[in-house]
Order: sequence, then C-alpha cells, then structure tokens
Amino acid sequence: MDKLFLGIDLGTSCVKTVLWNPESNIIQVASCNYPSILPSSLKVEQNPDDWYRALKTSIKLLLNKSDINIQRLEGISITGQMHGLVLVDEEGNFIRNAIIWSDQRSKCQVTDFYNGFGANNYIKITGNPLSSGFTLPSWLWIMENEKDISKNTFKILLPKDYLRFKLTRTYYSDPSDAVSTGLFDVNECVWSQAILDFINLKNELLPEVKGSFFNAGKLKEDVAKDLGLSPAINVYIGGGDTPVQAFGQGIDSKGTLSIGISSGGNIIGLSDKPIIDSKGRVHCMNYLFPNSWYSMGAIMSAGDSMEWFRQNFFPHLQTKDLIKIASKAGLSPKLFFLPHINGERTPYMDPEATGMFLGLSMDNHLGDIVRSIMEGVCFSLRICFDILIDIGIEFNTMIASGGGTKSDFWMQLLTDTLNFPITKSDMENSSAFGAAMIAAIGSGSITKEDIKNSMRNHSKKTFFPNKEMAKYYQKKYERFIEIYPLWNQTSNESH
Repeated sequence: MDKLFLGIDLGTSCVKTVLWNPESNIIQVASCNYPSILPSSLKVEQNPDDWYRALKTSIKLLLNKSDINIQRLEGISITGQMHGLVLVDEEGNFIRNAIIWSDQRSKCQVTDFYNGFGANNYIKITGNPLSSGFTLPSWLWIMENEKDISKNTFKILLPKDYLRFKLTRTYYSDPSDAVSTGLFDVNECVWSQAILDFINLKNELLPEVKGSFFNAGKLKEDVAKDLGLSPAINVYIGGGDTPVQAFGQGIDSKGTLSIGISSGGNIIGLSDKPIIDSKGRVHCMNYLFPNSWYSMGAIMSAGDSMEWFRQNFFPHLQTKDLIKIASKAGLSPKLFFLPHINGERTPYMDPEATGMFLGLSMDNHLGDIVRSIMEGVCFSLRICFDILIDIGIEFNTMIASGGGTKSDFWMQLLTDTLNFPITKSDMENSSAFGAAMIAAIGSGSITKEDIKNSMRNHSKKTFFPNKEMAKYYQKKYERFIEIYPLWNQTSNESH
C-alpha cells in the first residue's frame, strides 16, 4: 500500500496543504486564506484561531479532492512564516493576537537592545542583524506595553510551532525556525543564554529545540476527529518556510542559490559553516540538517508591492492582467520604483524606509509603472545577490520559486537584472511540498538520496540573460542603488 504524507505551509495569507505519494510522486494541493489584522500603522497581527480554521478547511478540501483512504496517511509536518510571536497560557490558549514577521512596531526596542547588548556582539552570536518583526523585539515591546500579557505568558512560540502544538499538545521548535527569533545561538545551535540573561527571559518560556525530522508526537484524538484524520498519524517538527521552500526545490547542500518571490522576497545560499556578515546586511541561519547553514538576503515587499498597487489603484484587475500590460510596455530608463512600502531589510534594516516612484512623466502609462514595480523588486533582489557573493557564498546554479515566478516575463526581468541563468522550479508549492518530504524522511520511509532521484524527474524551465538587456539593467541598477541613501537623507532632514 502506497504511503502518503501531508505537508502544511502556514503562510502570511493562507494555509497550503500538500498530499504527497513518494512512490508515484503524485501531489494534491489545497489552500484556505485568512486575513491579517492592522491595529494601526506599523502593526501587523493575525488571529491564531484563523490558522487552525484555515487548516481544517484546507485538509477537508484536500481529502475531498483526493478521495483517499486516510489510513494511508503516514505522517505530517509543518512549515510556516518565520519570526512571529505567539503567546500562550498554561492551558495552551493564545492570550493575544500573534505579531507576525511584517510587523514594524518595535524599532525602539531594537535600538535600545543594541545600545545595551552591542550590535557587533549580537551579530556574532545570532548571525543576524536584529530587525523589527523578529520575536525578540516583539517580546520586548510586549514587556513594555502589555505587562499583564507578559506576566501571564507560559510559552513563547513561533507560528508553525503553535499550530503543531494544536495538533499534538507538545511544545517544540527546530533550529531553522528558532534562529529566526533573534534569541538563538547560530554557532552552537542552542538558545543563547547571554541574550536570555540580558533581557531577563527564563529558559522555560521557550520550547525545547529538536531537529526538523524529530517526531513531535501523534495527533490528539479530538483534533484528529475534528480534521477527519486518524489519531495514529505521527507529526514531525518541520522548519521555517524559507529553508523548507529551498528543500522543496531539492536544495540540500551548497552550490545552488534559492530565490523566492512571494509576499516578500529572498535569496539564500547554503554553506557547511556559518558565514556571518559582520556588516549586518544579510542573515545567517541554521538549515534543516545538522552542520548546515544558509545566508539570506531578504526584502520586505516583493509580491506585496504588486498587490498594494493593484488593490489601491486597479482592484478590478488581477495581477496577471497588470503583468500582461507591463510586458507590452517599452523601456523607461528614468522611471524607478523603490519597493520599501513596509520598511526594508537587506541591506538597510530600516523599518521606517518608505517606497516611492521616481522619474514619472506625461509619457508614462500604466504598463511603464507596473514594469517599474517589477524592476524595483528585481533590483532589490540584486542587492541581496551581490552581498551573498561579497561574503563568499559559493554557487553555480540558481532556482526560483514562489508566486512571482509564475510570470515568465518577471522571471526574464530577474534573469537579466542578475545577469545569471535562473531555473524556475515547477514546484509551485515548494514550502508545503518540502514539509511533506520532511515527514517522509522523518518516518524512515525514504532518504535524502531517494528525494534527489525523485526531483530529477520534475520538468523545469531555465531562463538565460539577454546580453543587451543585462547591460541596460546594469546601468539602471547602478542608478537605483543611489536612490535610498539620498531619499533617506532628505527624509531625515525634513523631520
């Protein structure tokens, strides 16, 4: 009897579920959306109950679509949005909405922490510059502004770890997600005692850290009944969505860069030792396997930039319609878009960075404007790309995935901007698929080598740089990287 594995991806806007049969390599996919809550400017939260409701709906859709015998389901694993803050009481009930990764309220907490602990010291321990939206500054904000909440907190959890707790009633995290809290020692692969002592945070408030393939327990009977599944199913820990997405693309060792264009955007490269950027421009994090790390450049608003523009100005059109219009537009060498509509990470680590159009004229039309948005995202990813090269990340191939890569036009823009061939993964739901693979490996049903052989059968499309367009975008990129410093200086002088 063929075994099946369920991968769950708790994303920023929806839960995606993937049902995978390793023997036939058949994949079924379902999803269910949920909203973000915006209490005020800079604040972004979500209701964890919405996550579970969306998971239940998604699994129901998946099982109806698949028409399977649930007794064949051997294991489950979860990936999800990183950095977030979920606080629960002794009964395991969340005691406030989750603060998610895109929240920008904690700039003052980051500054105060750096002033006391030391930025260089912090980066040496964690491998990461500290940013608003990380668990650490969000917790410091709670301690300062919601003291009753902090006093009643029994556990501090990441989003995917909370969802897994709902399934198993066990508290765990894994290195690839724990490192995104800002509380983890990237070198020693443990919670940093120095940081915990400095902020007076007790170890028992944090979950135990185990490997991504560790069995966290079986589905609780009441949960299994509610989800329409068997209580005999094992649930494996999983990992953060960025590394699991890379794993879902078949990346398990250095040599290949992974590019993601979703709500945000990132480029990551694996290494067999932690490569920490002393300038704090990119992140160094633990990967899914022991003695494996990755460096990551991240931008806050990739797909979100397109969605912001669509919702506010052309809500009657779909994103694909706007991209089609942009694909017919000519070149606009003087038109730029700075995609910092929700602050920015690489390389500025500035939660108050703002976006802008520059160089608009009466000659510009809708297609030119949309194309400039897509170019702005590509230029921001080029900054990440250049820094990874600068710190010594080794690679010879690049694979891209995420919603933005569905557009061949956007893929070609990115390829020309980076001036390097990029292969588009045909795995549209690589994070959820990566989680399903973790469950399969954790169960002992398959090995990493089995997965490598399976991935070779996936058809992929490779984009190659157009020499003339690469020259054009090199010149435009050199002008693009001058915009933020000048705009930031002007903006600061006006206050």
